[in-house]
Amino acid sequence: MDIVYFNDYLLYAAFFIAVFLSWYNVSARWFLALIGILETLDFLTLSTVLTWHTHFYIWCASLSLLFLIPMIFRTQLANWLYQKTGVRYFLITARIRGFSLRENILICVFIVAIFVNLVTYIEVLLYKYSVLDNAIIKLYIRDNVAALLHYIEIGIVLSFILCNRKKSQPIEHNAQH
Repeated sequence: MDIVYFNDYLLYAAFFIAVFLSWYNVSARWFLALIGILETLDFLTLSTVLTWHTHFYIWCASLSLLFLIPMIFRTQLANWLYQKTGVRYFLITARIRGFSLRENILICVFIVAIFVNLVTYIEVLLYKYSVLDNAIIKLYIRDNVAALLHYIEIGIVLSFILCNRKKSQPIEHNAQH
C-alpha cells in the first residue's frame, strides 16, 4: 500500500474516532465536520483533479480556502444555518467566540497550503509557457510541504481524541427554539 493512501485512511480513522470521543464539544464537532467534508470532497474529486496537471494546484488552494471560509466565519454561518433550520446546535456554535489553539494552528496550516499551492501554480504556468526552465518548487518543495501539512492535520485531529474530553459539555441536539 502506498504511503499516500495510508495517510488518507489514517486521517479518516482518526476523524471518526475523534468525532465519537468529542461529540459533546460543540466547537470540536464544527471543526471535525469541516475536516470531514473537506477530506471527503478531496477524496471524491482526486482521480479527476489529478488529470488536470496544470490546474491541480489551484484546486488544492481552493480546497484549503473552502475550509478557511466556514472556519473563520463560523459565527455568521452558524447564525444563518440556525435561522434556516432552527437546530439549536447552530445557535450554540454561533455563540463561540475566538478560536482554540488547534483551530489557530489549522488556520495557519491551510493558509500555508494556499500560499504554497498558488506559488506552485504560478511556477507551473511560467514553466508551461517557457518562461522558466525548471519547476523547482513543484519538483522539490511542494509535495514535501503538502505531506508535512497533512501530517500536522492528522496530528490536530488526533489531539481531539487525546485532549478534548475535559472540555466536553452535553447539548440538546435538535431542540427547537
